Amino acid sequence: MVAALTARASFEKQRPHWSPSLPLSGNDIKKLLRDADPRLNLLSYFASSWACANWSKSHPQLFIYAAGAMASPYTPEHIRTDPKLLQDYPPTLLAELDHALCWNTGERTLEFAQQLARQEEHFHRCGMLADAARMRAIIEQITGINENEVGPSFPAGAHRR
Repeated sequence: MVAALTARASFEKQRPHWSPSLPLSGNDIKKLLRDADPRLNLLSYFASSWACANWSKSHPQLFIYAAGAMASPYTPEHIRTDPKLLQDYPPTLLAELDHALCWNTGERTLEFAQQLARQEEHFHRCGMLADAARMRAIIEQITGINENEVGPSFPAGAHRR
């Protein structure tokens, strides 16, 4: 919760005149998404993206995120074509936006999968094969990558029991 409140305080320094405070709860974010105002819809996507990034300080500020969302084919048309939003946030590619308009999901997923792979390796070293197999199943579910297709995740020379 501290990170979310820190994000809200950071947002206050850049908050457009039309914007309420940064919504932090899922319900508040959904409320803005259902609003008739495309600016509030865009703010909802921004808040959701920042929440998905665990309120990371590395998440783009509103101007950068909004310009990227305006350039994204995944942004709903009523937002992407709004004349005022186009004027305030000229479309600029933000490659890290995914189909849900969340920023840097691929990189975070990769980092998480790497952490899980290290845990899997540890389970193997400790002879905890059932735990290692469960960890591998989780990794495959998250990444969609099957170990049999790409080879084992543990380093060369590691010993499987």
